[in-house]
Order: sequence, then C-alpha cells, then structure tokens
Amino acid sequence: MRTAKKRNRKTSSSDRNFKRYFETSETVTRNLPASARGKRAVSECAQEHAFAFSAAVLDKKFLSTVKKYALLSKKDKIAVACSGGKDSSVALYLTAKYFPNVTAIAIDEGIPGYREETLEYARKFCREHKIKLEEYSFRKEFGMGLPEIIRRTGGNPCTTCGVLRRWLLNKNLSGYDKVVTGHSMDDEAEAVLMNLIKANLEEQAKLGPVSGARRHEGFTPRVKPLYLLREEEIIRYAHLVGIRVLKKSCPYRKNAFRLSIQKELAKLEKEIPDAKLQIIQNHLKALPKIRAYFSSSAGYSKCETCGQPSANRKCRACIIVEKINN
Repeated sequence: MRTAKKRNRKTSSSDRNFKRYFETSETVTRNLPASARGKRAVSECAQEHAFAFSAAVLDKKFLSTVKKYALLSKKDKIAVACSGGKDSSVALYLTAKYFPNVTAIAIDEGIPGYREETLEYARKFCREHKIKLEEYSFRKEFGMGLPEIIRRTGGNPCTTCGVLRRWLLNKNLSGYDKVVTGHSMDDEAEAVLMNLIKANLEEQAKLGPVSGARRHEGFTPRVKPLYLLREEEIIRYAHLVGIRVLKKSCPYRKNAFRLSIQKELAKLEKEIPDAKLQIIQNHLKALPKIRAYFSSSAGYSKCETCGQPSANRKCRACIIVEKINN
C-alpha cells in the first residue's frame, strides 16, 4: 500500500503574519483572568479577536497589492511621502513594517493653522517607530509659503500646491528606488472621474498603482500600496494600530473640485456599493492603451531652468516660480 506523501507548501510572509495575528488573538483570549466571566468576558474576547482579525486582513490586503502590481521589493531604497495624515501614516507604518530600507519625507507647504499640526504628528510618529524623517519646505525653497505664493501668482491653490510639492519631492529623491504615496481606492476613483469630466486624457494615463504615463530616468517611480484599500478600511486600520486620525483638513479643500466629486461618489455608492472598485477596475482595463498612446508621443526632456524632467522647455514649477519673482 502506497503512503501518500505530504505536500510541503512554502508559506509566504503574508500568510505567516496572518497566522501570527490569529495566534496573538487566541493568546489574549486564553490569558483573560478567571474573574472575567459572563457576557462581559465573552464580549471582550470577541472584540480582541475581531481587532486582531481586522488588522491581519488589512495587512494581507496591503501585501497582496504590493505583490500583484510588483510595487516594492526588499532590495529597494524606499521613500514614503508622509504628510502626517491618516493615509500617509498608514502607508508609512505598513511599508516600514515589511520593508527594511524606508525613509519618510515630509513637505511643509507653509499653510498656517494646518500644516504645523500634521507635521508635528509626522515627527512624533517617526520618532516612536524609529523611522528616519527628512523635511523640506516651500518657504526655504521658494522664499514663502503657499498662501503668499497664491496671492502673488493668482493660481488655483490645489493645482499650485500639487505642482510645487511634486517638484520639491522629486528634487530630493536622488538615490531612492521607489516613492510610496498614501493614495487609496477612493482617491483613485475620484481622480479617474475628475479627469473624465475635464477630458484630461494625459492625466488619466498617469493614474494606476504605479504612477506615470511615461518613464524617465529623472523620475523616481511613485507606487500606491493602498490602491485597493477603501477610506473606511484605512481609518479602521489606523484605529487598530494606534495611528491618530486628524480631524482638521486643509483650508483650501472646501473650494476644491475633488470635494464635489467625493460627494457625488458617496451618493453613487449608496446605489452601487462597489462603484469605486468598478471605476478603477475599468480604468485599469483601458490604461495600457491610454499609456501606449502617450508613450509613442513626444517624451520628456529636461527643463531648461531647473533640469528636472519636463514635457516642455520649462516645467510647470519653474513657470510658477517666475510669476512669484516678477
């Protein structure tokens, strides 16, 4: 009689971590004091188990997203764009948990009554988790904060901030293999709809779990490991692992086009529960063709002023800086 051989399946790190969370929750349940009995004890056991289970599920979702889209590797030198908000803090926490060479990078836009609090939390978070933090500021780089820049240029606050922040981040990414951002499923679905409404196909081509329509040696790849996590999942995870969820939002946000899109998406999800997921899944189907079009068109050259990659003679950041100085 032939004996069946046992199949040895190699256990992945995510599976091991998943199992570890269950073992932790079981230990907590077993070690409750004998006096803790009745309904309260049952409730406490169930709560501890639910917390451990939820954290494990979200850890696994993060790791599966990284694996599915080949976002990060153990060999990468990784920068995490960290504002001190919940999304970037969760992205930093998870990236530092599973990858060895991680540095947080924070940009101070000089927005009074807002950025000070988020930056202070980013510093505290990095100290507690022993993560290196690099800080850069608009005031030091451009001579003034965002409010003064807007007054001088008359530009849209969110657009201006985004252009200058990306420029300053890219300037300081030399030597890094990847930069992690905290974009969630909600952020991505909103961006897809915004670009559709504006008929901005080139911006649409830049979306996806790895940002950018075209590759250039001067650009460090931006990756989004929270790409398949919903906003509510990120908030729940933040509470589970002790990450502070700041209530204060950017003062410029109230006038942002994105806020209108958020409200409409929330209404849509009441009718179609998976609307956001469907939006990004369908966008991913179309993305290869959109990117193929732009990759075959004129590529990036270097800005004649700053030397950073640009599709034109001068990059958008340098055009803004010229307006500041005139």
